[in-house]
Amino acid sequence: MNNYNPAEARAEREWYKAHGICPTCRQRDAAIGFVQCPECIERESQYQAKYRERDREAYNAKRREERQRAKDLGICPKCQRNQAAPGKIMCKTCLLRNRQKCKRNYVHVVKPDGICKWCDEPIVPGKKLCQQHYAKMRQVGLNMREHVKDNFFVKSNTIFPGRRRQAHEV
Repeated sequence: MNNYNPAEARAEREWYKAHGICPTCRQRDAAIGFVQCPECIERESQYQAKYRERDREAYNAKRREERQRAKDLGICPKCQRNQAAPGKIMCKTCLLRNRQKCKRNYVHVVKPDGICKWCDEPIVPGKKLCQQHYAKMRQVGLNMREHVKDNFFVKSNTIFPGRRRQAHEV
């Protein structure tokens, strides 16, 4: 006969968590800031990776549905716990984490004066690019100018409807 009682199991798990013991293996101390010990966290991570790889399409479809359901309910789709911030999709905590992550990963490279911003060649006098990149960018600009001539928005000045072009005074 089966003697498993979910209420008792839940209470036992809570007791281990409250005393800082890993409730999975019930042998080692929990990692700081986590419920499980590092070994159980690693084992769980490997299991989840194997599960994801086993049926990648089904896993991705399920995650998409979960995120969409959370968005529809006004819950953060990233953590799926907190209410979304007003006018945003994610909660304040996830927005802050995302902002910090982006700042951490952003590397601002400053080239010394006289060096091309894309390579290490000397620049064309009066420009910020070397001869090779200046020629490429000039060609891109000329191509764009050709396409813009036929652009309806430029002809009708409806990109900024409140502004009118001023005649240049000489």
